[in-house]
Amino acid sequence: MFGWIGVSMRARNVFLTIVESSGKKKVEISREIGRNDGFVKNRTNSPTTPATETFALIADACGYDLLVRNRSDGSEIIIDPPKADDDKE
Repeated sequence: MFGWIGVSMRARNVFLTIVESSGKKKVEISREIGRNDGFVKNRTNSPTTPATETFALIADACGYDLLVRNRSDGSEIIIDPPKADDDKE
């Protein structure tokens, strides 16, 4: 682990961090999620954060889970990445 437990970041920074820390090339991630070769590169160069489903898909390909945590009791819900037959962004 990178010592990120309890670290708070804006969604855009989380997205960039998981892509960069994955050890994979952006083209590899793009291919793994079934998108064109430049998809992840374009998303990382965009000033916006991907839609939740796309974020979950890329996080999964990078070895991460995308989740929401209840601040009151600490319970967590993992946002599953879409399946191959789901609509694409």
